[in-house]
Amino acid sequence: MEKSESSVCALYCRLSKEDADRREESESITNQKAILSAFAAQRGWSVYRIYVDEDMSGADGRRPAFLAMLADAAAGRFGILLCKSQSRFTRDMEAVEKYIHGSFKKWGIRFVTVTDGADTDSLGNKKARQINGLVNEWYLEDLSENVRTVLDCKRAAGQYIGSFALYGYRKDPKQHGRLQIEPETAAVVQRIYALYLSGESTRSIAVRLNIEGVDPPGARQAAHCRALTQTGAGWNKTAVARILKNEMYTGMMIQGRQRKISYKSSARVTLPASAWIRVPGTHDAIIPHEQFEAVRQQLQARTRTTAGGQPYPLSGLVYCGGCGGRMTLTTGGKSGRLRYLRCAAHCADPAACTCCSMDADALVQLVSEHISAHTAGFHSAVANMPNTLPLARLLALRTGLVRAGIGGEALCAVDARIAQEKSALRPPAESTAESIPFSRALACTLIRRISIGERCGDTQHICIEYCF
Repeated sequence: MEKSESSVCALYCRLSKEDADRREESESITNQKAILSAFAAQRGWSVYRIYVDEDMSGADGRRPAFLAMLADAAAGRFGILLCKSQSRFTRDMEAVEKYIHGSFKKWGIRFVTVTDGADTDSLGNKKARQINGLVNEWYLEDLSENVRTVLDCKRAAGQYIGSFALYGYRKDPKQHGRLQIEPETAAVVQRIYALYLSGESTRSIAVRLNIEGVDPPGARQAAHCRALTQTGAGWNKTAVARILKNEMYTGMMIQGRQRKISYKSSARVTLPASAWIRVPGTHDAIIPHEQFEAVRQQLQARTRTTAGGQPYPLSGLVYCGGCGGRMTLTTGGKSGRLRYLRCAAHCADPAACTCCSMDADALVQLVSEHISAHTAGFHSAVANMPNTLPLARLLALRTGLVRAGIGGEALCAVDARIAQEKSALRPPAESTAESIPFSRALACTLIRRISIGERCGDTQHICIEYCF
């Protein structure tokens, strides 16, 4: 279709969840269509198409009909875009500037609204549109904060606000926001705990449940919601571990683990455990607290310790260089002595991250050698160097050694170097320093983060970020 004359218009209608209580009143889609059609007819404008988005926020730039309308506008299929109000088009000030004051001018599109008088062909109307954009955005921001406050109040009161009940429970039909035990799935949860305490691994438990045809949590959710489709994926060790780590099975309501970064975005950030909302005794326990603690200790013993029962030195410090997520320690082999680090995101979904694993013992050896290079010969290495090492770095290194409980000649060497740096004197020509034994305390004190990159042949990229 050739570029349209200015008398051809498109109508855009939107109804969002915040308008749900007015669905039968002024903001309904039916009402918007009627008002816009009458307005176009009075001015002799022909209607090219009516675009409708329902249950979509005005801050969401991914609305299907909205995107289709923009594509047709860019293609020149109409010359006028007509909305009931500017807030129906968008509540995002950035979108107002991008489209109404930017792209539409380039595409030759006239933007008109019925109730608030926006018209890009009217001189002096731009400031009014910008003010409307700010007011609309403030409204959405206030609404988002009010909704968050209400939800936090419900969480603090111990009401469950999740879309689906936790596996092992169902929503109480008589008391909104309360969980009650679902006998069939609760028995599966109890069995998972018993099997794990008997010595079975999370992987073998998942295999057992799949062989027996036990429905996984995803299948239970799909059975209760038509919008969800069952993917056919069964139990895996991640799903089993998630149940073993969930304290809610003890009767403790835990919510608010994540929070949206902004009302404009669906992205979420994980909050620290100290910020979670915890309310005890809100629902019946499936697992006794003592049993849950026993499982937690066993999980920590399997994933965080070495064959000698000591904590893995680099636990919690290793991250995937591909997706940025944590890498977890896993044991394998018939003897259970093989240890390797794997990306947690890759374990949950292989398509989410393709980063490979890393030999856990080899990484400890590498890091130990790097730290030794920094500390064992520290004093002698700088003995004949000019005073170019910043004093702040020396002080940071000393703090790290003290926190790790390391003293002796190594600490004395650092102290001497600091004194010399302060007095701007050269260190003595010869000095020696003892090698500092590698430990978890030393690793946690001196290392901020270790990133493991993808392997290329026999080479693997490893980045160590130090705290000093």
